[in-house]
Amino acid sequence: ATALPNGNVCATGGYDALITCWNVTGNSAVTLSSLTVSPTTVVGGSISTGTVTLSGPAPSGGAVVSLTSANTAVARVPASLTVAAGQSTAAFSVTTYAVTIATSVTLTASYSGKNVSAALTVNPPALSAVTLSPSTVKGGSSSNGTVVLNGPAPTGGVVVSLSSNNTALVTVPSSVTIAAGSRSAKFTAQTKPTLTRTVVTITASSGAI
Repeated sequence: ATALPNGNVCATGGYDALITCWNVTGNSAVTLSSLTVSPTTVVGGSISTGTVTLSGPAPSGGAVVSLTSANTAVARVPASLTVAAGQSTAAFSVTTYAVTIATSVTLTASYSGKNVSAALTVNPPALSAVTLSPSTVKGGSSSNGTVVLNGPAPTGGVVVSLSSNNTALVTVPSSVTIAAGSRSAKFTAQTKPTLTRTVVTITASSGAI
């Protein structure tokens, strides 16, 4: 067999035999193609999934991709992950932490001299519900209230303001604090005797989140 400058390899079976040629092309080095996260926006305390994609199948032994986060106090990633031999993608978990303001964190993957990045936005928790149990009581008795966040409260906790639209019948504390790391807090709604059935609205709000 003879290698020609144009990349062809040719072979002959002998004198006056037909010459057979075939083309041989070298494999390009595999590099990083992209890094993505899904979802791209989460509430602190939630998990996002990152995916690294190579330009082609990983070589024998796999491809070890290094991972970093620009703000490990808000989002953390494993130090590395391995794309299995013959595969072109691999996924990893991004762990996030409670924040007081929306924070964008840059995540970076590195392999074979190339870096690719993706942005993950971590939002503070928001009030998701206020409940009363029981929701119907006899005047003069009390009801147990609960305020709920859609994620853990950040350092310092979250102060939730409470109000009643009829304080002559139902009173609530002016506020309740959801402790750092918790998602809920309880309060008591105290009622007063009444002669008629009356619907009273309890409102919870927080300007801090």
